[in-house]
Amino acid sequence: MDVGAGAARSEGDVGVRWEPGDRVYLGALVSAWQSIFEFRVGTERVYGFGLDAGVRLRPDLRVVGDIATYRTDASRSALTTDWNQRRATLRLEWSVGGDPGAPALPRARRAW
Repeated sequence: MDVGAGAARSEGDVGVRWEPGDRVYLGALVSAWQSIFEFRVGTERVYGFGLDAGVRLRPDLRVVGDIATYRTDASRSALTTDWNQRRATLRLEWSVGGDPGAPALPRARRAW
């Protein structure tokens, strides 16, 4: 949550993620924001909702997709900018090297 910084800006995001194993995940995000001067939203507010999912194909490769919709609430003023929109992405993510914050993966044992 960010309130009051950057020329009377306020925003908040809440998300959840379900990971039944280490191969797949499903998530949801709810967002709301207002930024008076930077984006010319004025006293309007923008609300958003999105879903995302990912499937790990290999330890270094996964397919990820997300979809979101954003709606403007201009009930408090005349609508200055139409922020209503839908967004969707589908991407292939390839990890190069290890994640410094993740625990090390066990090395394969060699039988001599």
